[in-house]
Amino acid sequence: MKHFFLLTVIVCFLGCQSASVPGLVRCEGVVTLDGTPADGVTVMLIPRNSETQRNAIAVTDGSGRFRMTTLKENDGVMPGTYSVTVTKYEKSGEVITLPEVSLETGKPLTFEPSVNRLPAVYENPANSPLEITVPTGGVKTANFELKSSI
Repeated sequence: MKHFFLLTVIVCFLGCQSASVPGLVRCEGVVTLDGTPADGVTVMLIPRNSETQRNAIAVTDGSGRFRMTTLKENDGVMPGTYSVTVTKYEKSGEVITLPEVSLETGKPLTFEPSVNRLPAVYENPANSPLEITVPTGGVKTANFELKSSI
């Protein structure tokens, strides 16, 4: 749940920015899981040098394609080396009943937690085997091939 919250904060932060960052370059590619395009996967680039780079984020489409965003949609990334995380949060199918009661209905409150549908190794930048170095000319083939049994 805390990862979902963090992702929501990052997306809101990115969406609320109106400034641009000089020096951004294109970074796009495809994410596959066991050779199949991965739809709805969140790709995050976490800089190895946080003093000169910024995080970037993208979500894959139905063909697994993505294009990175730093501040404005599809604006690119700063050149440099990044750790890469990939996640796919979806509702778990489990409904949890809380001890609190709704003031409107008088019934117990419930929620359905989200779970990451991809292997956990790809979720944490400290453990993820994925990395990328983006050159000053950008990259059009930032392809990440995920394995479900890693």
